[in-house]
Amino acid sequence: MLGNLAEGDLIRRAQAGDAAAFDHLVRHYGRLVLSLARRIVRHSQDAEDVAQEAFLRFYRSLDRVDPDRPLQPWLVRLTLNAARNHVSRNPAQGEQPLTGECKGSAPGAAEASLAAGDIRKALTLALATIPERERVVFILRDLQGLEVRVIAEALKLSPVTIRRQSTSARHKVVAWIRLHRPDLLTRGE
Repeated sequence: MLGNLAEGDLIRRAQAGDAAAFDHLVRHYGRLVLSLARRIVRHSQDAEDVAQEAFLRFYRSLDRVDPDRPLQPWLVRLTLNAARNHVSRNPAQGEQPLTGECKGSAPGAAEASLAAGDIRKALTLALATIPERERVVFILRDLQGLEVRVIAEALKLSPVTIRRQSTSARHKVVAWIRLHRPDLLTRGE
């Protein structure tokens, strides 16, 4: 029943106290919020705490949400702020590599898992060398796959600035990998 409602209608219902509407929004955006939190804090348990904090902030400020505007940029901003706060309170955890698991059991799955792990580690190290804003834009655009307009609204920057920072971040990441891990660029050839 709620799945057929437009996002703005769900927000209005949640603002009116409809817990099911709020839960529907949380389920709809939960994967995005958790994935973004994981990429920023780089630890699964902490990411769950950050995602919970982002949704708690969403709930507490529900009355300020404009139902006629897309919710995604606002939730991205809440998640980024919650993640940044977490990292600033726990700076040593920000140095951990991105984690991921390969659950496949097909032939070559172990090798693919090792290769993916190498790539994640290299990407983590490369991202640590670029300015925070470019790093966030890279994560949102290249790793999360968000649209430029969503990122621009979430970060309160122009789409041109987002595209420019995205390009700069990509060049810096590739340059770092070429310099420090050129073997990753030649795999599979």
